[in-house]
Amino acid sequence: MGISGATVTIGSTTFTTNASGGLQLTEAQLKSASGGSLTSAKIVISKAGYADATLYANELKKGMVTTVQMGSQSSSSDQFGVGELLADAFSAVETIDCVVKGPDVKLFGKETPLFQFDGGIDLTPIKNKLGSSASLHVKFDTQKKVVKVIGGLKKAGLNLDSNEMDYSATDPDNKFNDWYSQICNFTNTEPGAAKNGLFKKLYENADKSDGKLGVKANLSYFAYAQFDYSTGKLVLQEGGMTVIISAGFEANYPIAAAAYLCFKLYGEATGSVKMVMEDAGMIDLSGKVEFALKPSIGVGVGNKNILAGEVGIDGKVSFSIDFPYVDFDSSIGAYLSAQVYVQLTLLRIFSAKWSTNFPKYILLPESERGFGYGKKAPARAKAASAVEIGWDDFELISRDYLNDKTGIRKAPAKSRGLSANLNENSVYPYGSPKLIALNNGNVVALWVYDD
Repeated sequence: MGISGATVTIGSTTFTTNASGGLQLTEAQLKSASGGSLTSAKIVISKAGYADATLYANELKKGMVTTVQMGSQSSSSDQFGVGELLADAFSAVETIDCVVKGPDVKLFGKETPLFQFDGGIDLTPIKNKLGSSASLHVKFDTQKKVVKVIGGLKKAGLNLDSNEMDYSATDPDNKFNDWYSQICNFTNTEPGAAKNGLFKKLYENADKSDGKLGVKANLSYFAYAQFDYSTGKLVLQEGGMTVIISAGFEANYPIAAAAYLCFKLYGEATGSVKMVMEDAGMIDLSGKVEFALKPSIGVGVGNKNILAGEVGIDGKVSFSIDFPYVDFDSSIGAYLSAQVYVQLTLLRIFSAKWSTNFPKYILLPESERGFGYGKKAPARAKAASAVEIGWDDFELISRDYLNDKTGIRKAPAKSRGLSANLNENSVYPYGSPKLIALNNGNVVALWVYDD
């Protein structure tokens, strides 16, 4: 049954559908209402409770019935359920929480990861927003029987939905096409080439939320898709999505006595995937999202005169997520590529140093954690500590300058980069630490150090 009483507007002339929802127009009526043009005459059909439908006079066939579908007003921004279809692309993606652990270190008999942080995967915020018509910009082209979708941009302030549900190029004031093209271009740009004004523009207008993509982070995204609906079903013609990962956090944990490690992971990165339509008519994601974040690690101490330290890391933590998503272990990967050093000083007299290079230390999946042996790694390789420093590893800080016969007391001419802070100017020979018993029964260590 057709919709009776609907208003059909052509130019400044209006008509009304009959009791059966039909309207018969003559060629003379069309020419008169459209100002003589049957090519670009725009026809808008409207009725309270329904979304406006738009078509053009050249879509009408002389002597034939043209049927126009009108969606309910409550779903006017997504008549075909585009959002639900896009959200289904994430149906296979689990929500997983895990702890990502770095290489093992053993300091003073205590074994601990060099660093650790909360990881996993949680794309629920993106899925929910794609599935909500309130978060999508949807436009129809009733001439070409095409619907275009933009997701991930803020609804407020952009005025993308202020025009009728038509993005025809004849409307120069419509911003929708411009945003759609920019998102499409950005998503299809080679990784690393998009840190420019376009990225800034998109990022500032992106809808942000907390989630996880290998690491706990603030996630933003922008997506585009175009569907043909000429057959009555949605057929994907093109689509893609870019995810922006912004991480910045720190975690402290003790290592010995009053000392603790302070680990930071920070940075901003992007990753893009394509949308594909399966034979069953479902949307899936295809591609690999890859990004890297910058790690930083330091050491804090309660009393630097007793135990001081320096820990450094120079490199990156890389993440990768494969789509179509299978499961966490198969689809998520993370590894450390960095140079790491640890340097401790005791009583300003003794020092212990260690450094190494990690070409590729696997962090995720947990079953493959280690130096790249994979699941078949020998037990001794998985159990081996990356570094082990104990009290026996401390040695006297070098005082080679004492052999200088010039009589000028100065620091060594050539300082080793990582330990430069340990070489002091105008230093004296070692004092001899002594244990002194106080009257209250306490025992303290006294010594002379050069400052």
